[in-house]
Amino acid sequence: MVSIALVVDGQPQVAVAANPATGETYWATAGGGAYRDGTALLVSPRDGRSNGAIVCGGGSVPTPASLNADGLLDLTADALTSSRFPWPSVFSGCKVAEGSWDADLYSGAMPHDVAAVCLLVREAGGKVTDRLGRAQRYDQEVNGCVLSNGLIHHDLVTQWAESYLPRTPRPSPA
Repeated sequence: MVSIALVVDGQPQVAVAANPATGETYWATAGGGAYRDGTALLVSPRDGRSNGAIVCGGGSVPTPASLNADGLLDLTADALTSSRFPWPSVFSGCKVAEGSWDADLYSGAMPHDVAAVCLLVREAGGKVTDRLGRAQRYDQEVNGCVLSNGLIHHDLVTQWAESYLPRTPRPSPA
């Protein structure tokens, strides 16, 4: 997949993601909605309680407590249907925006990996934060990313935040 985002003052304003393998093209503008091939997108209504939620993710970039996106999927397996998919964050984020999946977990730090899909998910009615539930900017490193339909967002962030330990600087050698 290819994704491009125009970021102004740290926030994506225009996003395009294209999947050459399927011929699908996704786009969004801030305040203008999200679309796939001309059809408006809407995140899923699954809440993970009355009906199972599909949470996908992957990533080997752990928190200082060693919990990465794969580890969080293991924690959420009791309440949610969770899966690991070998596709990039762009593809997974597009699946959240179109309502096929309910959340995507990204444990990396690079904003260019998620800026476009963050706008797509928000414009489709979803929620996007860092792994601690905070707003983030896309003109600097991000602290992971939780992209969701909004209904399961709090649970995912809570589980990831409970396992997060802030980084402490290493002492300088004497």
